[in-house]
Amino acid sequence: MKTIHFQSILFCFCLIAVNYSCDKAELQKSTPNDYERITQRLVDDCDDCPNMNDCCCAVEYVSGDPISLELCGTTDGDISTCMDEQISCLTIDGRKSSAFPISSMFARELFCMQENRSFVLKAVTVGNQGTTLKVYCQFGSLNPQSLNVTFTSPGARAFTTDDNCELEQCFP
Repeated sequence: MKTIHFQSILFCFCLIAVNYSCDKAELQKSTPNDYERITQRLVDDCDDCPNMNDCCCAVEYVSGDPISLELCGTTDGDISTCMDEQISCLTIDGRKSSAFPISSMFARELFCMQENRSFVLKAVTVGNQGTTLKVYCQFGSLNPQSLNVTFTSPGARAFTTDDNCELEQCFP
């Protein structure tokens, strides 16, 4: 009689083991989900630009309060297109970035631009003292041509690039 009781318990453990091994095998054989690559807001390196002849641009903190910025018209960014900008420069088309901070702690952000195109740098939030930034599109050059811009209130500044990735402010 003890043998039958022992055999029943052993049989139950075998069923549990087989059931567990089948579940584990099914998990191992399952195909991974097809995830789309996460698009970065801005590039970490100039080699990350989507086009071979993009200008590698930067916006750098110079002085003042922390500021929150958006970019529109770049070849990188995390929002598909920017159609909401009405600036009297060249046509501004391309990708848009979500707001990102610039301060003494987050002193520089890189972004990519096509040559002979325009982009908008928009201050979303600005501190009481205002903020001065340095903008240039010859990142990596020894002496890049740059423009300093100061934001004392939320607003936009627009720039154009030429075929040498030099900038010209075209608004305001």
